[in-house]
Amino acid sequence: MVATVWSDEGILVATRIASRTARNLRKNRRGRLALGQGDDAIVIDLDLERTLPARDAGAVAAAFTRAAGWDPADEGADSCYLILRPTRIQAYRGYAELAGREVMHAGRWLA
Repeated sequence: MVATVWSDEGILVATRIASRTARNLRKNRRGRLALGQGDDAIVIDLDLERTLPARDAGAVAAAFTRAAGWDPADEGADSCYLILRPTRIQAYRGYAELAGREVMHAGRWLA
């Protein structure tokens, strides 16, 4: 289980604490998220801000549940939220589109 929601907190990823995604982000504190398909994609570089158990996430859980329509706490005690802060965002619309694809850099919007 991995689900992603963008909220005021940042990018919220719900998964199991023992998942490869959670382990790697907790170890490296940085990651990359790609959304879409090869010819229409968003690539986001991000930093792990914090990890919260899903059952104790309060406002984060409420925001996620509102946006996603389900509560990861219902999936088991090992469910957690990874709160991620975007640092760089690139947008691609077609393989030939390379120039001007960066819309965020160093945490600041460019577009």
